Amino acid sequence: MAGVTRLDPGALASKPDVQEGPALTRTAELAALGTGLTAGVWSAEPHVEHIESYPVDEVCVLLEGTLILRTPDGEPQTFRAGEAFSIARGTECTWDQPEKIRKVYVIRETPEG
Repeated sequence: MAGVTRLDPGALASKPDVQEGPALTRTAELAALGTGLTAGVWSAEPHVEHIESYPVDEVCVLLEGTLILRTPDGEPQTFRAGEAFSIARGTECTWDQPEKIRKVYVIRETPEG
């Protein structure tokens, strides 16, 4: 069906394992949606990472695991499997992942304009 792409949450084979900051990650880019949007599945082993400026606008749905996000001006927010959240480009945060997670993501890599 033209214009429709199935996102397989079990897919994690389209890119090799990569060391991103303190974590070994796996990514499967599943769809380039145009206008700078990309969707896929990402997983990483437990780690904590401080991010000065989040590089993209992102919407995530956790498939597995727990994630705690901390920002300098707010209370920590905990997300568990089945929950969705977004992070705006430029957000300073600490990504605290006490266990392995898998997530479906949609990111916008280019700024609006």
